[in-house]
This record gives sequence, structure tokens and C-alpha cells, in this order.
Amino acid sequence: MHDDEISTVVRNDFCLLRFAESLYSKQGHDPSKHDYIRQKIRQVGRFLQTLRRISPIMSLEDSIKPRNFMTVIKAVQETAGFDTNTNSYKTPSLALKIGHSLLKVSYIVRCHALMGGNEDLIKSSEAFQKLYQAKWSEYISHCALTTISDSKYNKPDNLPLTEDIKKLHQHLDNSAELATAALKKDYSSLARTIVTKIVIFNRRRIGEVSKMKLMNFLQRDHSHTHEGTGLLNYEQKLCRYFNRVELKGKRGRKVAPDMKNALNLLIANRKECGVPEENDYLFAVPQA
Repeated sequence: MHDDEISTVVRNDFCLLRFAESLYSKQGHDPSKHDYIRQKIRQVGRFLQTLRRISPIMSLEDSIKPRNFMTVIKAVQETAGFDTNTNSYKTPSLALKIGHSLLKVSYIVRCHALMGGNEDLIKSSEAFQKLYQAKWSEYISHCALTTISDSKYNKPDNLPLTEDIKKLHQHLDNSAELATAALKKDYSSLARTIVTKIVIFNRRRIGEVSKMKLMNFLQRDHSHTHEGTGLLNYEQKLCRYFNRVELKGKRGRKVAPDMKNALNLLIANRKECGVPEENDYLFAVPQA
């Protein structure tokens, strides 16, 4: 986390540190989630910074006390850039995310209060949760969701021309051939090209494909369960043509034969190209 005013706020609030600890305990084992954890912590840190500026409330724990609920509403609105004239947010998603985080904080406070036998804190956290369920949508969520919805109206969709798509695929095919020829010198180029081809082919975000594990590809299902299931002939041919790779928590990804051959080539040359054996990602970076 950057060393700035927000990080100072985070480090000096015990309740916020507990929230950070909870996030890390749940998702800290995955390095790809560390940025997400930092973002969540900084969002609440920004909220607390605003809350301290507009009110005498100095701690996150005090913010979830029922008597401070309306002050919390104002702090969230100011943090997310609420405009009273247009009844819209500059950053509506931030308002929604802070709300979700504050509810989680209230559960964390309640759990520690239960373990410590603090009846007053138990009652106040439960009361905050009831207020949240009853009023948060009215004051925050509805307007934020409306802002997001309105921003999508009359927004043109820029669709690529067929010729542009053909040029892109030709470029990727040429890049794959060049990268394959110079594999031992430039392992990363072939890996990047294959990732790009799979992302475009499946029309998914790059994060899902780039984090594919080696075992996901090696242990893919080779069976032809589609046979005799009532599919048309061309549909059965398509099923035999493509390979389907299952990713944890996501839908299956299809891999075409040319991609499969390139992936097998990458795997066969991992050690020779300097990919550490302990790196279990399919698109691993040499010497990383």
C-alpha cells in the first residue's frame, strides 16, 4: 500500500486493521487477490478520512453505532462524489463497495463483541445492521444503481469491422509462428500470443485465462460425452474439434487445436526456458 494519508488512517484504526486481517485470512493465500484486498482497505480508509473531516467521529468502530448512521450516510455520499442537484454519484460503484464493506465491518465488530462479552457493542452492531437493511438502499444503493444504469443509456457500441478482426487473427497467427521459431530465446512472446488468442476466442477477461494453472490444462477432460446425446452432426464435430479446460470458479474455456499444440510446446520447454518448477501457472514467466 502506498505510504500516504490514507495508509496512515488505515494503520491507526484498530477496527480497520481487523477488517484487513479478515480479508487477508480469506483471500491472502492467492497473490492475485492482494490488489483487491488493498483496494478494499483503501476504500474504507478514504471513507474514514472523510468521516473524520466532516464529524467528530474518529474511529471505524464508532461509525457503526446507530446514532451515527446519518453521519455515515453523508460521509459515503461525499466520498463517492454525490451531487444533490442531479441526484447522482461521480463514482457510484464506490458508494456500493463502501456499503458492503461497512456491513462486513459491523459483522466483524459483532463477532469480537460476542467473544468478549461486550453486550453494548453487540446491541449497537446489531442495530446498525438493522438500519442498514432498512435504510441503506433508500439513501445510497438505489441512487448509485440508478446512476450506473443511466450512464449506459444512449452509449454507442463500437463494433469492429470484419476486416479488422481478420487482420488481428492474421497478426496473431504470424506472431505465434515467429514466437514458436524463436521459442528458446523468447518464451514469453509465445505465451502472450496464446493468452491473447484464447481470450479473444472465448471473449473473456484476460485475468481468467492468465491465471490458468498447469494442472488445469494437463488434467482437462478428454472424453467425448457428447456422442449419442442428440447433437447434430456438425455439433458433434465441433465438440471433437475443441478441447475444453475447466477453471476453478469459472466456466470452461475452449482451446482450438492450434492453441493446444502451442500450449504443449510451451509446457515441453518450460524447464529449458527457465520457468521454475514450483511455478504452477500455465503461462508462467521465465525466471519468475
